[in-house]
Amino acid sequence: MADSTTRCHELDGLRGIAVLLVVISHYYVLVDIAGAWRLNYALKHLLAYSGTGVDLFFVLSGFLVGGILIDRRHTPNVLPVFFTRRACRILPLYLLLLLSFVAAACFLPVAASHTHLLFGSSVPLWSYLLFSQNIVGPLCATVGPWWLAVTWSLAVEVHFYLLAPFVVRPISSRWWWGIAGAIVAASPFARWFVLEQLHLPHAASYATLMRIDGLLLGAMLAGYWRQPRRGPAIQQYRSILPKLVWGGIGFGMLLPFTALGANESFKIWALPSLASLLWTLVILQTVSTAGDGWINRGLRHPLLTGMGAVSYFVYLFHLPAQYAVHELLYQRFPLHLSLREIGATVLAFGLVVGLGAVSFISLERFMIRVGQRMRYERV
Repeated sequence: MADSTTRCHELDGLRGIAVLLVVISHYYVLVDIAGAWRLNYALKHLLAYSGTGVDLFFVLSGFLVGGILIDRRHTPNVLPVFFTRRACRILPLYLLLLLSFVAAACFLPVAASHTHLLFGSSVPLWSYLLFSQNIVGPLCATVGPWWLAVTWSLAVEVHFYLLAPFVVRPISSRWWWGIAGAIVAASPFARWFVLEQLHLPHAASYATLMRIDGLLLGAMLAGYWRQPRRGPAIQQYRSILPKLVWGGIGFGMLLPFTALGANESFKIWALPSLASLLWTLVILQTVSTAGDGWINRGLRHPLLTGMGAVSYFVYLFHLPAQYAVHELLYQRFPLHLSLREIGATVLAFGLVVGLGAVSFISLERFMIRVGQRMRYERV
């Protein structure tokens, strides 16, 4: 059983799985493919919820960042150190993405009909600099230019980082658990109201208040994991937890074959809560059995932990890489109508992973060390 202060390498593997799920969603599930053969139909339905890799990122962030802040909540300089380290981790690649957006808008040869979708939007560029694109975008009824489409989730995390030091500090109080639990429980109903009654699908899907439940669940798990009496409780339910996890995964893969699972409204208001709860159980199962079993050994495999290391770059740049490769080779949006176009998507994936490795070695690791030069004072 992993200690609360020990690095759990299995979580790096889970981060790798999270980014692979998002890539599968954008590179396969949401892309038209030639032929309506049955295997493709079955695979697309089995993987229909792969986009919930974003929810896995949220729960992981809540668990890891929440854990840091809980452990350091009495440290005098927690705020400057925490914000500096977060800035060193987030800003360099994010600013590089915005720079690539401006450069591609000026120099990438794209079909005229695609220019507006990729680079044009009613969402102003300043909102991305202020991490407010998931606020301004829903007001404009858009997710923004497709080149920057995934950044809404980064804005959600940044808002959480800004609030977390003040929200997590009173975690030892009973009322904190009640309020956090109430927010998590109310989130699907809030999304349903915004979607069905206010008719604001973009707000229900991307606004921070609508997607905070996954991050809060992760923070709640971090708080529970640091409870001195959690060991006996976990041992008591240790045989049940894997069954809940595998049952949830199986249910999530089969649900898209039903009318409810294919319903777009259900995917917006209910799916994030169900996915976040499942991923919370997955993380609890992972950390409570760290070092044991073939699943944990698989999560520690270099391929998965390596993917976890480059996951931030891959997440930010996998859509730009996909669009750029298909535009340069075929002058159209990604389609899998031939083996050559499938090959172009494979090329885009290899390219973004390779560039991610270069980025991690030459930039990200250096910036992480820069942030770590600021140290938390001892209490």
